[in-house]
Amino acid sequence: MENNKNFNSYKSSINGTRIEVVTYKIGNDYFCHVTNDDAGPTISRSKAETAEEAQKVALEKATRRLS
Repeated sequence: MENNKNFNSYKSSINGTRIEVVTYKIGNDYFCHVTNDDAGPTISRSKAETAEEAQKVALEKATRRLS
């Protein structure tokens, strides 16, 4: 799946918490999943019509939860 042009993964941090952001497409929908990079639990996820929107929503939720 990582070779798919509709799959993107990167690591970053929010308020000092290391995260992994994974965005992918299934059918016509894009999904974004933000996890804690240290322990792996889900912080947030979202579904949208574009990859950019799915990532924006998931990162906004994650930022609120990690504030």
